[in-house]
Amino acid sequence: MRVGIFDRTIADLTARLSTPQGFLYVMNPATLDFTVETRARFFSLMNHKGLAILKGLPENCRIDSDREELFRQDSNFFYLTGVNEPDCWAVLDLTNKCYHLFMPRIPEDYKVWMTVLSLEEKNARYHPDVIHYTEELKTVVGELARGMTADSKVFVLNYMTHEQEAELALPATVAVDHAILREVLHESRVCKTPAEITIMREASRIASEGFKEVLRQLRPGMKEYELEALWLAESYKHGGPHAKLQAYNPICAAGKMSATLHYVDNNKVLNEGELFLLDAGNEFRNYAADITRSFPASGHFTPQQRVIYDIVLRVHKTIIEHMRPGVDWTDMHRLSMRVTAEGLLAAGFLKGTVDELLANHVVALFYMHGLGHQLGLDVHDVGGYPKGVERIQEPGIRSLRTRRILAPGMVLTVEPGIYFKDALLEPALHDEKYKRFLNEEKIREYWNFGGIRIEDDVLVTETGHESLTHVPKEAAEVEAFMLGARRH
Repeated sequence: MRVGIFDRTIADLTARLSTPQGFLYVMNPATLDFTVETRARFFSLMNHKGLAILKGLPENCRIDSDREELFRQDSNFFYLTGVNEPDCWAVLDLTNKCYHLFMPRIPEDYKVWMTVLSLEEKNARYHPDVIHYTEELKTVVGELARGMTADSKVFVLNYMTHEQEAELALPATVAVDHAILREVLHESRVCKTPAEITIMREASRIASEGFKEVLRQLRPGMKEYELEALWLAESYKHGGPHAKLQAYNPICAAGKMSATLHYVDNNKVLNEGELFLLDAGNEFRNYAADITRSFPASGHFTPQQRVIYDIVLRVHKTIIEHMRPGVDWTDMHRLSMRVTAEGLLAAGFLKGTVDELLANHVVALFYMHGLGHQLGLDVHDVGGYPKGVERIQEPGIRSLRTRRILAPGMVLTVEPGIYFKDALLEPALHDEKYKRFLNEEKIREYWNFGGIRIEDDVLVTETGHESLTHVPKEAAEVEAFMLGARRH
């Protein structure tokens, strides 16, 4: 029987060469048990005594149906356990650094309908310190609670229901905290462990291969949903059973639709001379990739397209070049706005000075979203605003999803863009605050242009940065790639 690389035992895992970019990618054994590192990080940050208790998600069925939805575990639960099965509990003894996993007992006759592993087999798969059936939860938690000291607490997530908390049957004398566990988990997930980074490299490799196949196949006359179907097939093909899920609904936008940031209709035809914007990302072992590229349908950028593409690419590369530990991400967003202003001013879309344009938030009419966000077990990962840091209520930057100081192990998207969105530009052209800075004649030449966004997933390293994304983005490189594909 043929065994896939991700189904082998740790001893069987081998290095794999990813030839298109010429770099050696090693599938670290930690990808099978990354939670050794994540739990160690959590224990180091959870500076409290007592028990941390988490309830995994239940299995969901459609209403009035026995049709199960494809299961995806709660991210916080998965972060500490690696368990992608429903109806489980995790109890972490903070004092003794001991992890108890509770799993439901599956009736023997279920073997007719599904794969059923014994508790011993699940113990070998997930490596908890102690494994139990969920029917033992109340007894085990009671024993652990009775051993707690007076300065100990039970910590649960703030979205645990009263019914779930009641299942624990905690003694009345035990103090329960509903806030600290969530705060610590969010902080713990901000900087990725080496094992998590290995998984995220693989997630981005899979996504990159999917993007390159879409780039090879893209032709005028194709429907957006055809390209979406191609992306979905390729991400599954390259990721296998650990990449069944998408990190979010793919955005496959032709022409003017590319100015709609969360466009998911994907039902238009890509016409000759238009741009196609693909924003998509698979999950691999529940960790997300998130990439965006803007491709010319014809295989060549028109002069009009190159004007905007070159500005966005310059912003994108400038930000990545600045990424290193100690850099303030808020400053990076402001830098991206400045470089965008310089480009639009030089291209004749705007009037005035760069400082005037920034002070009056004119750039946010064309670049209305944040520079990027943290990436991990969720595509918009947690921990973006630590305690005491608030959103800046200014156009554009108020949509920034994180305002952290960069640190080693953080993975962020870098995704500047320029869009010609009539819902923003038409009112602005009649608004005294903005119209003096806008070259209406030039802007209306691009009225049906859509938008361009370029997005990579970038790891902050000890000395700088590493891009996890490997998809052509230089204009000449994109054109050469498409031309080469069409010759074959």
